[in-house]
Amino acid sequence: MSAPDILPFESWDEVFAVAGAAGRYRPLVVFACATGLRPEEWSALQWRDVDRRTRRCAIRRTYADGELRSEGKRDASLRIVLLADLALDTLDELPQPLRSERLLFSAPGGGHINLSNWRRRVWYPALEKARLERRPLYQMRHTFATLALAAGMPIDFVSRQLGHTDIRTTAPLLRALHPRARGTPPRDAQRRLEDDGGGARGARWPVGASRGHRLRERLELPLSMGQ
Repeated sequence: MSAPDILPFESWDEVFAVAGAAGRYRPLVVFACATGLRPEEWSALQWRDVDRRTRRCAIRRTYADGELRSEGKRDASLRIVLLADLALDTLDELPQPLRSERLLFSAPGGGHINLSNWRRRVWYPALEKARLERRPLYQMRHTFATLALAAGMPIDFVSRQLGHTDIRTTAPLLRALHPRARGTPPRDAQRRLEDDGGGARGARWPVGASRGHRLRERLELPLSMGQ
């Protein structure tokens, strides 16, 4: 992954503009940008995967190309992610099913979202309505990372949330925030970013949306699937 491949939203205003243009899928867009999940991960989420009390979401399966799998891209892909206030609040906008195995985000007729169809029918039109450049669905994942890093969250934490096994996989997202950070080790790049006051426009987490310090305090909590 290189800087040219990274085209996240530059602010939460942009996120909310696209979400507002996505109709019934507004919660999906906000949730994806607030958690950093891969499209094949959020499309497979069930209500039983979310524990609101502990603010955790278990990534247990993926859905892509019409196939549901109980294994991820790598071992770290099947993980526990911590949920910011914004992600939890967004879930309140969804109808609460009686059965916990129901999908969080489903196709209009029920069942899993066909990502190809969703990209063409919802995602691209929403970007156009928001007057933003067309970009892949994956950029919602990059948006979480870049806005979290710019808001001061440690790169170690962001890397674990994303399910990266190596912090060097996360480093390009950090370097993309600030030209002066490019070509430097990830930890040095983060210090430079913090010294300069952040590198993404409007990168501060929205009020009531994350409680970034609370998430940082939870960084030491075990995130294994067995917890």
